[in-house]
Amino acid sequence: MENKNIIFVVGAAKTGTSVIVQMLNAHPDVFILYETRIGRHSLDKYGGRFISSYPDARNLFSYGAIPEDFFIRLQKFLAEKGYPFKVVGSDAPEFEMNACPMDILNPHPVIFTIRDIRTWLAKNSTITQYFTDNNVVCAAIDYTTFFIKSFLLDKVLRARMEDIISRNNDTIEALSSFLNLAMRPHLNEWWKVTFPDSHPKRAQKWRDGHFVSAHYGPRGNEDTEVTLAPHPFWDELLPIFDAYYNNPTAKIPKETIFADIERLQALKRFSPLKLDEVYKSYKHITLLPEGHLKRKARTEIIREIKRMKSMGGALMRELFRRG
Repeated sequence: MENKNIIFVVGAAKTGTSVIVQMLNAHPDVFILYETRIGRHSLDKYGGRFISSYPDARNLFSYGAIPEDFFIRLQKFLAEKGYPFKVVGSDAPEFEMNACPMDILNPHPVIFTIRDIRTWLAKNSTITQYFTDNNVVCAAIDYTTFFIKSFLLDKVLRARMEDIISRNNDTIEALSSFLNLAMRPHLNEWWKVTFPDSHPKRAQKWRDGHFVSAHYGPRGNEDTEVTLAPHPFWDELLPIFDAYYNNPTAKIPKETIFADIERLQALKRFSPLKLDEVYKSYKHITLLPEGHLKRKARTEIIREIKRMKSMGGALMRELFRRG
């Protein structure tokens, strides 16, 4: 199996990795595992779901397994099940921020997703996950460092979130060229592509929790709206970020990349810096269709009723046990 037939989708949280996975899996010759750690001592949620669907795949997920060996064996395993995929890969969660093993990625094609740092820092889920309301500095440094390190990779396509949602046809063409694999007509309406429950692309059931990316396609606008406040932190950070972000196909000398990483580390002197100090305003914009919001609300109500019934049943059993 050639290196070009193993691909990785890499990016920080909330930069479009799930959308790219959905797009790639719409192609019949491509199989991308969703957020599955390879060679770790414990299974993550989605890896566990795959094994639940295919118990005989457990021997693939050995502790210490090398990703390249894993995917060669996975491709053979799926072919024996009647699914001879030409390209396999993973949207691997360990390839994130400052924990990304570039040496593992470099022999293989990498699709690196990136979002404008201005909206990423103020996105609701980023605030929750990285505590940017308390301090934007560390997250901003790690995020930008992670991004510009992608310019050290030999085979990389940088997919900007803004392009994915506003110029999706261009993204499809870029994927076709990068992977040397015709994406049309398979990706014409990739968000509508579904699979039977018995299909390996349904094994992880990840689409159930990713309604926008998996069911509604490119929405044309972002879910976060911001207005920056004047601050010297922006004056030093944004010229570095924008030099790479505005030139995603540029060839940057290693010396420049390492010098910029040092400049980013120097920005730690601004820490801590609260979100409210560097933004005049920021807000989340709901992009889900109204019908979906109603369905989601009903689902949450039903889930809460079931939870309360379960708690009530447990309480009654405990009372009977105590007599």
